[in-house]
Amino acid sequence: MSLCYRCMEERGSEPVCIKCGFDSRSMGENTGPQLSPGTPLAEGKYLLGRVLGIGGFGITYLGYDTRLKIKVAIKEYFPRHIAGRALPDPQVKPHDEQAGIDFKDGLRYFLREAQTAAKFDSHQHVVAVKDYFEEHGTAYIVMGYIEGRPLSSHIDKHPFGRLSYQKTLEVMLPVFDALEKIHAANLLHRDISPENIYLTKDGTVKLIDFGAARYTFTSQTQSMSLTLKEGYAPVEQYSKNGEQGPWTDIYAAAATIYRALTGKVPPAALERLHDDALKPPSKLGAIIPAQAEKALLKALSLRIRDRYQDIAAFRKDLVAAMPRSGVAALFADRRVVAATLAALVILVAGTTFFLITKERTDERIPEEALRFIGKDADGNPLQPEQKEIERVRKPRAVKKHATAPAKAPAAAPQKKGEPSAPRMVVKEEPEEEEEPPAETPAPVEDPSRGRLRKVQDKNEVSFVKAYVPQGEPADLFKQALAFERAGNRRKALEYLEAACDQRYSIACYQEAKLSGDKRRYAVARQLFEGECAAGKGFACTNYGTMLANGEGGAKDISKARDILERSCKLDQAVACISLADMMAKGLGSVVDDPVMAAKFYKRACDLNSKEGCGRYADVLASGASGQQDGEKAAKYYYLRACQLGLSSACKKSK
Repeated sequence: MSLCYRCMEERGSEPVCIKCGFDSRSMGENTGPQLSPGTPLAEGKYLLGRVLGIGGFGITYLGYDTRLKIKVAIKEYFPRHIAGRALPDPQVKPHDEQAGIDFKDGLRYFLREAQTAAKFDSHQHVVAVKDYFEEHGTAYIVMGYIEGRPLSSHIDKHPFGRLSYQKTLEVMLPVFDALEKIHAANLLHRDISPENIYLTKDGTVKLIDFGAARYTFTSQTQSMSLTLKEGYAPVEQYSKNGEQGPWTDIYAAAATIYRALTGKVPPAALERLHDDALKPPSKLGAIIPAQAEKALLKALSLRIRDRYQDIAAFRKDLVAAMPRSGVAALFADRRVVAATLAALVILVAGTTFFLITKERTDERIPEEALRFIGKDADGNPLQPEQKEIERVRKPRAVKKHATAPAKAPAAAPQKKGEPSAPRMVVKEEPEEEEEPPAETPAPVEDPSRGRLRKVQDKNEVSFVKAYVPQGEPADLFKQALAFERAGNRRKALEYLEAACDQRYSIACYQEAKLSGDKRRYAVARQLFEGECAAGKGFACTNYGTMLANGEGGAKDISKARDILERSCKLDQAVACISLADMMAKGLGSVVDDPVMAAKFYKRACDLNSKEGCGRYADVLASGASGQQDGEKAAKYYYLRACQLGLSSACKKSK
């Protein structure tokens, strides 16, 4: 039997699959860390297909059970930051001795996940674990293959990237049911998020990925950030000794509901400790009952004792706030009720006026009324009376010109018996010369500040921007990048300017780069300097780069090195590489310093930067690092750079 490794359906003898159209001849050489399609596992019981996803701790493949003849999902334990493989050898090997200890600890947790999930194999809302085994120096979990999509994709495909309150609860109630069973067994999920909730084609909700947040290692300082999803993980998960319980999963579930209702991920818990900028969903445009919003914010409390202590109480308050019908859901919001009542009042008043008017259409309209509107009963214009004309507004004074007066036209002869037409008599007023207005200089438009629109009244003329994009600065910045990629430079500048006006530093910098405006460079540099002083690593990286390049002010190489070194200590790999480049070239010092450059390249590599690993390997291979057996060590770091996705390092690793 010939399988298509893309859909795991039989494709027959032809190279092109009749099910999905995949051409098996198009498969190139495997350059990543994943195993090649068609690799057998468990003595041929399973075959691997295409990769479904790669995370920090594992690779998930589409697989095929050769005995049961069904598709499965196969998850491989593969912590890329402490282990790797050199294909075609399928063995997974730790990078060093300490990494080997950490690898075994993580492997134990990985297998515990399989055992935990297997206890709930019969639950309809938990993905079924069918098998688990160890092979190739690592371990694998075989699960039922879910044909559907994650909740995150489901949310993104809806209008405005959000769900209604009722639709959100339809998805989350099955998740609450599964969590209640898990908590009753004194277990936790620890990784609830829209990515780990799947909606199958038949509408069933499935919870996947037990215990991902438990793969923590004692010696890897960056491992905690890899295991947690910011915005969904509560404060206690950032601490190794944090008190975790059902309230931990409740926080993550509430964050998932928040994301579905608003389209936005809540701020990270650690950020909220310093400045709690969490906005109620109703402030972000979500239509949610007041009682439900109160329950949601309680579940998102930073302090454990302020949250719900069990999932049943949280579910009860959310369900109690849910109206029984879709129409009632609208009236659960007082703002909608007020708007509806106002619309009804206007509708009733308009209908009443229409009916009264219609009843009186046959009545004779008084002459006074006709005279007021300037028409007769048949709708023809009336001739103006003399006294009405005399009340006409005084004509605007114009400059008097010395021209001969025009002769009045001769009156038409009046027929006998015909009443004379009323004469139009206009009261003459002395003409006045209007003094010419003082000349004012024409406004100069600043091309970097957007187009201007003229606004004029009787007293003054001013100029305002024709259009200013509205929204959160981060959203405006993303839209600007999209316009820039599409080649619409003008719209990109409009959105970047709007974000910069809200003091969004990276938008100011991008606007300056796109427009060449030196003032914007200065603004960006000032903002980055302030954010760097507040301990923001990315801001220090950008501030140091601007100092080194002389953007927005004077060039200061020495200060740039100090700022980039601070940013590197804040785990900014780009800063480490920039600093190492400066040291390798001797910028800011008397001579070049390849040994120190190698140190910072290695620091970037430890932060999983493929460029850092590649450049560190280059320094080792050149012998400039001062390290013994540098050439031998270079091959290892070339291999690591290759595994991280640097294709140019793959050939050098062999």
